[in-house]
Amino acid sequence: TAESWVEIYDVDSKRLYFGMANARSPVEISSDKPLDLLIGNTPTVKLVINGESIDLGPRSDDGVAKFKFP
Repeated sequence: TAESWVEIYDVDSKRLYFGMANARSPVEISSDKPLDLLIGNTPTVKLVINGESIDLGPRSDDGVAKFKFP
């Protein structure tokens, strides 16, 4: 619903996305490798991976989520 900083890397440290995202410009990537994600402004973010909604609340600290998927 608002802007969010997003960084996505694969397990080989290849940068797949680095920048701002919002509802008008969602981030879509494709990878068959596990991912490292950094997402800011998490209260405003709806994250969907492979059709599954991911709850960022338990993964967030002060509005920032940093985690591996899967």
